[in-house]
Amino acid sequence: MKRLLLDTNIYGLMVADNDFHKLHEVIENNRKLIKVYGLNLIRRELKSAPRKVIHGVNVQATLLRAYTSFICKEYEVDYFLKEIAEEYFRVYLQQGGEFSREEMISDFLIVACASVKDIPIVVSEDNATLANEFARKAYASVNKNRGITLPSFIRYNEFKCEILRTSSNPIVNSSNKFWIFLSFFNIFPLILFSLHTFTKESLIYKDFVLTNND
Repeated sequence: MKRLLLDTNIYGLMVADNDFHKLHEVIENNRKLIKVYGLNLIRRELKSAPRKVIHGVNVQATLLRAYTSFICKEYEVDYFLKEIAEEYFRVYLQQGGEFSREEMISDFLIVACASVKDIPIVVSEDNATLANEFARKAYASVNKNRGITLPSFIRYNEFKCEILRTSSNPIVNSSNKFWIFLSFFNIFPLILFSLHTFTKESLIYKDFVLTNND
C-alpha cells in the first residue's frame, strides 16, 4: 500500500497537468492500495488562492476540489504536531538553516504530520525549504530522538510516474513552474499575487497563495 501526504504545491502542479484526470482515476480506482492524506493547514493554504474565474476556470474552487477528491482522510494540526515542528525549527537553526520561523513552520508541520501519523512518503517540489539539507538533518535528528519514522521525500514527477507507471512528463516541468502555471490559466497579465516565499525553487502554490486570514 502506498500512503502519501501531498504538499500544497503539488495540487497546483496536478491541476495544470494534462494527466490530471488520469491520476485521479487511478487513485480513485485503487483506494485500497493508494491512500493520499490531507492536513487542515494545506486546505487553508488552498483556500487562500485568488477567488478568480478566468475563462471559466475558478482557481480556488479547482484546487480545493482537487484536494478533496484526492485525499482519503484529513488530519488536524494539534498541539503535538506544533511541538514537533518547533523542535524541527530549533534543530534546523542549529544545523545552519537561515530561513525564518514564518517561512519554515508550515513545511515543518507537514513533515511532523507525516512523521507522527506514520505516512512514509511526502510529495513536494519545495526543495528550498521543506526538503533542503538543513531541514532534512533536523527531521532526522528529532525523529530519531522521539522514536518516530522519518518519511521519504519525492518530487511530483516521481509521484506521477509511480501512480501512472509511466515516464511521461507533466505539462509543468521547468525551473519556472510558477509563471508557466499562470500562463496555463491565462492570468499572467491580469493578477499580481502576494508571494508566500521568495525563492525560485519554491514552486507553484506556495509562490502565489495570499496571506491566510482564517
